[in-house]
Amino acid sequence: MADTAILPCGSIASNTGVIVALATLEVVKSGRAGALSFPSLANKVRRQFKIAENVRRIIVIDGCKNECARKLADNLGLQYGAYLNLAELGIEKRGPFSSLEFDKGQVKLVRNVLIDLIEGRG
Repeated sequence: MADTAILPCGSIASNTGVIVALATLEVVKSGRAGALSFPSLANKVRRQFKIAENVRRIIVIDGCKNECARKLADNLGLQYGAYLNLAELGIEKRGPFSSLEFDKGQVKLVRNVLIDLIEGRG
């Protein structure tokens, strides 16, 4: 198991959620981190909590100002070592049903920032 886990908002209902999901998936595929399940944590699935408790570090990433992933982590009392919101990178949410309104450069930027956070450069 990876020693870092990413808790992504991961909503595929908007451009920013898709960017978060794709960037997280790329980092997971690289072997640098695992991903926590937002729905499982929201539904208090014990196995998912055990995973969250056993990783060294959690990185929470949100796609917009709603901060769903951060609020979930805070409400559940999860300790996380880093937080990223795409708004901080100048990536704006385009609203509902904008899932396909992003470009590969945005995914690459977010992936690189996540890697920097994992490797202690962010």
